[in-house]
Amino acid sequence: RLSPQAGLLIGGIDAVAPVLTNFFLVTYTLTNLAAALLALCGLPNFRPVWRLYSWQTSLLGAALTAGSMFFLNPLFALLTLALALALGVYISATVPSGRWPSISQAVAFLTARSCLLTLDAQPADPKYWRPSLLLLVPPSQAAGPQPTAGGASLLLRLAHRLSGSGLVVGGRTLPL
Repeated sequence: RLSPQAGLLIGGIDAVAPVLTNFFLVTYTLTNLAAALLALCGLPNFRPVWRLYSWQTSLLGAALTAGSMFFLNPLFALLTLALALALGVYISATVPSGRWPSISQAVAFLTARSCLLTLDAQPADPKYWRPSLLLLVPPSQAAGPQPTAGGASLLLRLAHRLSGSGLVVGGRTLPL
């Protein structure tokens, strides 16, 4: 209640309107960027229902809303982006990571997959050979999301030691 009144006391509704407009445009920009990242990562739970949707439309929407911010008032646009960035850094530093979903895991998976596909496309050179291990753990020994001090984590540490700087791929076997 007090903050809208303080904004009106500063100089009326015309003084507050550019700031509010920029915050709405930042919201639309970040929403479009998030939709583009979700589409680019190919997440199976991201299924937009608009039949003409593509990641390019989201990226174009983000560019247009950011461009309109700078078209309306470049100074307010810079201040709004700086405030949004500071707010994002503050939230990521203070809020525990388990409470909010993050797209960083999907981006890391996409990056690792593309790097592995690039590595697979190149001819193998014995000079750069590294051991790769596949570790299959029975369901009775499989550690859940958090590794335990039981058999699965010991096997994983052993595989990591054996591979050295190689790659260890782990998985659980399913009973028939």
